[in-house]
Amino acid sequence: MERATGIEPALSAWEAEVLPLNYAREVPDTDRYDRHNSFIIAAPPAAVQSMTSRLKGVTSPNPRPVVAAAIFDRLPHPSALLCASRSYPEDLRGLFELPGGKVEEGEDPLRGLVREIDEELGCALRIAEPVLTPEGKWWPILNGRVMAVWGCTLADPTQSLTPGASHLELRWTPLDEVMDLPWIPADLPIVQAAINQFSSGKSM
Repeated sequence: MERATGIEPALSAWEAEVLPLNYAREVPDTDRYDRHNSFIIAAPPAAVQSMTSRLKGVTSPNPRPVVAAAIFDRLPHPSALLCASRSYPEDLRGLFELPGGKVEEGEDPLRGLVREIDEELGCALRIAEPVLTPEGKWWPILNGRVMAVWGCTLADPTQSLTPGASHLELRWTPLDEVMDLPWIPADLPIVQAAINQFSSGKSM
């Protein structure tokens, strides 16, 4: 797979792989986004264009939108989902969520997702299809925000993850036990949609 900036032709049906290049930890803090500026993205151009068109117009509103990753143990045929319990604020402490964070002003949503996951979990992702509402939109969440979610796997499936400041715990949870966890209420329908989408065998 070639390293490139932007979108390259597909190597397999509906696969979008996003890996930061120049992934050096010694990059100065003043250039902390530089390592996220180049990606390996392999996806059918029509599929990417369709996805991008559905995500336009939401990268700069106030409040800022959120991007998150539904990280499965494998795709296709997942058996577990990475569930993250929040450490703050106090009213959400101990509740589970999909890892991610806010998009920066003018930032491409996928770049924002890669940046946030690197900052929170210290890992790179293999990114698959987005998980959208039945209307094909981003999901409404807390405080008037909207959230975009992508199904993902770890780029390195053997990597061990350690929770950062944002989370108390990172838990690989069997899919049939995921909905038993205490989730942030706004995340519940999103998590269920992600499990339905990727366990059906129709994605990837």
